[in-house]
Amino acid sequence: MATEGFAPITHRQVIEAGKTTGQYWRDLWRYRELVLFLVWRDVSVRYRQTMIGVAWAVIQPLTSMIILTVIFGRLAGMRAPEGVPHAVLTYTGTLPWFYFSSILSGSSGSMVSNTRMITKVYFPRLILPLAPMGVTTVDFLISFSVFGALCGLLGFVPSWRVVFIPFFLVCAALTAYSVGLWLAAMNVRYRDFRFVVPFMIQFGLYISPVAYLSDEVGGSRDIAYGEIAAGSIVIVEGAKNPDTGDFVATSVKMVDAEPARRQGDLIGTVREIRGDMVLNVDSTLVQVTPETEMTARIGVAGGFDMVRFLYCLNPMVTVIDGFRWAVIGSEIDLYVPGVLLSAGIVALLLAGGIWFFRKTERQFADII
Repeated sequence: MATEGFAPITHRQVIEAGKTTGQYWRDLWRYRELVLFLVWRDVSVRYRQTMIGVAWAVIQPLTSMIILTVIFGRLAGMRAPEGVPHAVLTYTGTLPWFYFSSILSGSSGSMVSNTRMITKVYFPRLILPLAPMGVTTVDFLISFSVFGALCGLLGFVPSWRVVFIPFFLVCAALTAYSVGLWLAAMNVRYRDFRFVVPFMIQFGLYISPVAYLSDEVGGSRDIAYGEIAAGSIVIVEGAKNPDTGDFVATSVKMVDAEPARRQGDLIGTVREIRGDMVLNVDSTLVQVTPETEMTARIGVAGGFDMVRFLYCLNPMVTVIDGFRWAVIGSEIDLYVPGVLLSAGIVALLLAGGIWFFRKTERQFADII
């Protein structure tokens, strides 16, 4: 019987002994509207009564792109793929990086910033680290529109693969959420962890390929890009460094097959060519088999690149590479062993983060 003057009860929360785990995961779905409310709250706070407002989502990645382009592109001389402005290369690194770092920063501090909710109301606490994804996605869409204007200004046409950008954004969000769960739980118990997060983000900016190509890390270096005609042979000339034993290329050229076979005493190694062809890292001659022209990437080291593989222990390496692969196109390759390694790392971080967060969650209201 409904009491006059009071709204009828639409949902009753019953917590049964021994069944709290299953109930918890069902509550995550029941409280989905709370996620939308928190996202709307964050967006309103971000852009209401601010001097800069929406421009902040543009200024931060744009100024970072300019600084990093000058440092890595002009001063350090880091290369960009042929036909790709270094500003585009850098911006395609800063966009996913700031998306990741903003979610990580918001997720790690989400418990402390919502102390009153935690101490007064029951809801699955895993919801709170999810909320920063909403306002960060709004910021990303604004920044990406500026990237479109930058491409038009520089005369660069993005690849059709841009349709895969949402997939890599999800990967970046999962990575940030996984790490954020660990940091959010630690931040409740140890308040000085809030000083650790900015340091991690600043340090991660330089150990992630934001302003350079990921294949600059490792035992190989790309030394040429070009169109390889069918039936031609690529010849890499150079010599071995007597101190390190590494091969140092001095020139790369494409010649007709028959004259090339009559040439001798050429030293060289081809690490990787895109497409179907015979690869022999101990030979200077590589036969192109497709009947159509193709783009080739020619390097100076052969075999499995362990350094680059271990570099992908940082999942953001794969996310940034994937973002560039989607935007720039055929000039960027996805390093498949690194993709698999990064996926495994994210899965472990997410599973471990949920376990650690749930283990410490029951104490949040007491110690926060």
